[in-house]
Amino acid sequence: MNNTFKVRSGWVSALAFSFAFQAFAESETNINAEVEANITAEETVQVIPQEMDEVRTVSVIDDRFIQDIQASTLGDVFRVDPEISVGGGGIPSAQKIYVRGLEDTMLNVQINGAPQTAQIYHHQARIMLDPEMLKTVTVESGAGAATYGPGALGGSIQFGYKNASDLLDPGQSLGAFGKGGYYSNGEGYKATAGLFGSVHETLNLLALYSRYDIGDYEAGGGIVVPDTATTVDSLYLSADGRFGDDHSYDASYEVYRDAGDRRIRPNFVGDITHPVLPNPVIDMEMLRQTATFGYNFNPIDNDAVNLELKLYTTDTESTQVSDGPYVTGPPFSYNMNFDYDLGGQNYGFDLRNTSEFNLGGRHATTYGVDYRYDKVSFENRTTGSNALGPMFAAWPSADENDQVYGAFLQDNWRIHPMFLLSFGTRWDQYNYEDRDGIQVDSNGFSPNIGATFSPIKQLDIYANAARAIRGMTVGEALWVGDARKTTDPNADPEVAYNYEIGLNGRAGGFEFNLEGYYEEIQDYIGYLNRTNLDDVKIPGYSGSIGYHWDMLVASIGVNESFPEMNGEPLVNEDNIGLGAASGRTWITRLEYLFPTKGVTLGWNGRFVEELDDLPTGHPNKAGFGVQDVYVSWNPPAHDALTLTFTVMNVFDKFYYEHNSYGYNTGLGAISGLPEPGRDFRLSASYKF
Repeated sequence: MNNTFKVRSGWVSALAFSFAFQAFAESETNINAEVEANITAEETVQVIPQEMDEVRTVSVIDDRFIQDIQASTLGDVFRVDPEISVGGGGIPSAQKIYVRGLEDTMLNVQINGAPQTAQIYHHQARIMLDPEMLKTVTVESGAGAATYGPGALGGSIQFGYKNASDLLDPGQSLGAFGKGGYYSNGEGYKATAGLFGSVHETLNLLALYSRYDIGDYEAGGGIVVPDTATTVDSLYLSADGRFGDDHSYDASYEVYRDAGDRRIRPNFVGDITHPVLPNPVIDMEMLRQTATFGYNFNPIDNDAVNLELKLYTTDTESTQVSDGPYVTGPPFSYNMNFDYDLGGQNYGFDLRNTSEFNLGGRHATTYGVDYRYDKVSFENRTTGSNALGPMFAAWPSADENDQVYGAFLQDNWRIHPMFLLSFGTRWDQYNYEDRDGIQVDSNGFSPNIGATFSPIKQLDIYANAARAIRGMTVGEALWVGDARKTTDPNADPEVAYNYEIGLNGRAGGFEFNLEGYYEEIQDYIGYLNRTNLDDVKIPGYSGSIGYHWDMLVASIGVNESFPEMNGEPLVNEDNIGLGAASGRTWITRLEYLFPTKGVTLGWNGRFVEELDDLPTGHPNKAGFGVQDVYVSWNPPAHDALTLTFTVMNVFDKFYYEHNSYGYNTGLGAISGLPEPGRDFRLSASYKF
């Protein structure tokens, strides 16, 4: 079964235009109709049907781009996809991912095959990883296949890590590499060291360690953002190998630690006017440990067997300690003495087989079962009467859990060389138990169907539809102890309906894509009061256009979505853990390769138009344009060496990502973190 990935980005020579476009994005004037008619593109990547490939819209980011921009945060990784934004400023501990306006809590997110289900605290990041470890990032938006996993209401994000086989050259048995990088914004560094080798074809080993250490960063214009200094340590160990031609395995263990002095709400700047608590600097540690094991049995002479097993476990923890006192005067004049631990754990497995056969056309059918156990906990170790301030003094230690049992089948049927049909379903059983022993059980089917018609080789017309259910699952760890938290034992499961229709075209170096989508989540379950609320609706569109000229590639892409509930656009402050609306987003890219010199030159532009369609009382979100450039040199005579120079936010623009929590706040002023200003990055790596 072949798997061919194809860039679904257009390529167009728009460098001069894009600089002019920045002025449009930053003004309150909409882009004129002529520009809109000429620019209809999206920078993303898609699986194109070939043989028995499944047709789904996906975005794929590989490690070459991640290395070229010297990514240090999730915001860097997703900088070139208009359907995705990362809010929370420039520190990893505050960043959240949004896909078409939905927060990552509404998606199935996996790191190296391990689902990330824990939500620790809505002011903290939920997804924590070091981009240095990444091999690929795959984002599957909207209409989902049964193989995505349970609860993929808005799609899935899969972070794939490197292993030793990816780093070993043919015939090589032992290797190492070192990398050092300097970041001017925050005057920090990143250092990475790796050792990898092949003991035998049955055992390849990799050990990677990375440290990212940076001071308080500056927003555009040289404005220092206090209490954002970051120190992250990452350790990644992996083993993989083969037994004969039919059996292979992989195993991994990762530790990610982010520790330092943080605001109790790390995504808010300084002291804020808040009806409950101030925002003191405390001692905070965020720790994630993930272990996985995978096994594959794929006989070369038997198309009916391609068996895959994945076992996983993840333990996430956030420790928050304050010695107090923290007295600011009315309305705050009490001791902020507390010591508590927020935890999230899960474990489970996924067992599947893929069979290929001919029956009225070629079929590739994947079927299997999966299981997941989740738990979140609040442990209060505070002594004294002023734990967390007077409102939270009595919060007890508590936990809640859920179990999800699933079975699934997905078939891709090549009916005719011009027609591919994909259909499947999964059945899931959800069993949830809250801190008080209240149980909420639910189950149901999540079917999907998709079709691609290719009247000519250069054109694909596709449509997909899917229904996905998610029963009640564990909520936020901090609120497990909250006396205000309630659970509705009769709550219905959330049900998402996703529809998309689009077309891809290609001729020579020319490529384009245009897609419209509609997502609706019915019976959304509230964040603190666990009961069904109103429906969420997300209509939108995306597109891309461009061209290849020899070693030059250029692209421009666009996405606009309209997430709303109760007829009002989503804003973070009113819809915690759900999502937020942002302005129409444009991505432009230009890259030129000098293969004989080993040089790559690149430029990326991200332009977000002003958003003025917001609920009453919320100010407009200003448009912005940000541009990055990079040059990478891998000299052919010394190909073990790579030097990279990157400038992020070239024009030192001061701006907020539209999805940042606290950008449109009812607290009297913007309290969220602005994005980093200009950053000069220089790195050198050497592979032995």
